Amino acid sequence: MPQFIVECSEDVLKQQSEKVMMAKVHSSAIASELFSENDIKVRLRSYDEYSIGNEAKPFIHVFSFILKGRSESQKEHLSKLVVGKLSEILPDTLHISMNIQEVEKEDFFSRKML
Repeated sequence: MPQFIVECSEDVLKQQSEKVMMAKVHSSAIASELFSENDIKVRLRSYDEYSIGNEAKPFIHVFSFILKGRSESQKEHLSKLVVGKLSEILPDTLHISMNIQEVEKEDFFSRKML
């Protein structure tokens, strides 16, 4: 179930490849010990038109969707792992952030559940 959607400015992809960034998010999710490796899903979208404070500054934001039931400290740990790993590989990108949205188990359904 855990879904990680990485959004970034196009100029970030000149510094690091999509594969590397997605791998860092994936490995951070594994390191959090909250999910099974095979359940983690990561996607990336890039933008050539965007605004941060009315300027075009490089950015990365990770939207994550996880099933409800993790503690606040577990979610904070996950966010720190992801933002920390992305910061390591993109030291010149000042705008790196993440948010976690919890999904109710009753609101989630996948093909595996058929």
